[in-house]
Amino acid sequence: MADTFSEIIKTVFYDNNIPKPVKHVAEHQSDVDFLLDYGKTLSVKTNKQGLGKAAPQKVGQASSKTWFSLMASKLNITKIPSTYQEKVVIFKELVYSRIDELLKIYWENMFECDYFIQFYNVVDANDNLTLSPKAIIMKKHKSPYWDRSKIRFTKSSIAEWNESNTVKYGHQGISIGEFQVHNNRDNFKFRFNMAGIERILKSGELHIDN
Repeated sequence: MADTFSEIIKTVFYDNNIPKPVKHVAEHQSDVDFLLDYGKTLSVKTNKQGLGKAAPQKVGQASSKTWFSLMASKLNITKIPSTYQEKVVIFKELVYSRIDELLKIYWENMFECDYFIQFYNVVDANDNLTLSPKAIIMKKHKSPYWDRSKIRFTKSSIAEWNESNTVKYGHQGISIGEFQVHNNRDNFKFRFNMAGIERILKSGELHIDN
């Protein structure tokens, strides 16, 4: 079965003309996971079973301190609160008021690489390798235009939002991502729902300009 997974990796690289990896550089909050031949880069995500969520590099699972240090200049944040509780309030306010800008930043961090691969259906419910691992492949491109009128949240206010808040897009209300703010540990998490992203791209409601 391990040979099956090795074969799909080879097939993905061959079918998409992805250059050979030369160095693993994922440590220390790198923008990408691998350096490839010809100066290209690659990031890899894995879902054990169905195609699920994936966090952007650097900002997707950051502490509040790291998140604000990375986002302050991008969002023109001039005053950063000192306590975690205050940072949570500002974070949630920004999510509601500037979601289109945030999605653009998260997208650019997710797809900073020349090639992006997300493997899924790798193991079954008993953690045994499957005979049919799958993958989606995306190449580097600009963030789509995020129409704020098409964006909805499952928690519509700061008072209602406790820890998790799902972002939905388009007339069908397709889930494209999830924000999580933990009450017991310092962490601002955002993950794209890749099954939703794939679906919304196929629907034509979200467009990517190469």
